Amino acid sequence: MSKQFQFYATAGDLQGCFNDVETELTLKYADAWMSKTSEILVLDSLATWEALGKNHTGRTVGAGFFLIVDSRIELHRKSIQMDDGSTQFKYAPGQNPESIVIQPSGVYVDPENGNSELVLGMCGTAMANPGSLSLYKDFKRLFTKRLTRMKDGIFMGKEARQMVDDEALELSFG
Repeated sequence: MSKQFQFYATAGDLQGCFNDVETELTLKYADAWMSKTSEILVLDSLATWEALGKNHTGRTVGAGFFLIVDSRIELHRKSIQMDDGSTQFKYAPGQNPESIVIQPSGVYVDPENGNSELVLGMCGTAMANPGSLSLYKDFKRLFTKRLTRMKDGIFMGKEARQMVDDEALELSFG
């Protein structure tokens, strides 16, 4: 049972959203990209993550990707044998069935021309696990409290909306 919501948000919008979530839920956020070492970044808060709201790729993919679980749950890491014989590691939903994922995305500034665009973020789960579905429901309720649901079903933060209105900023679906 796949569930997801999408959103446009700035760093300020995201800080407020994560603060709302983290006031009621005690979570941990594990970097869900492949890692060459078994030491993978795990944070107690995304509200203070240094790259929050910054998108360096212009696409949703590649702008931060985290597995989210209740802080009492032990994370299980997956090892992947690469073709070159090396091993890489990752926290994946399949090994953590009570998890959800988020790609917070944010604002991309084109290094060539300085133009900015808001890049779509996403949160969701493809797991049918009751713990994952419950976490998704609670996370979405708290995270979207400060966001406005647009007519297309995508949520938008107040600062993001202001940027679009003030600067005719482009919206990117990544």
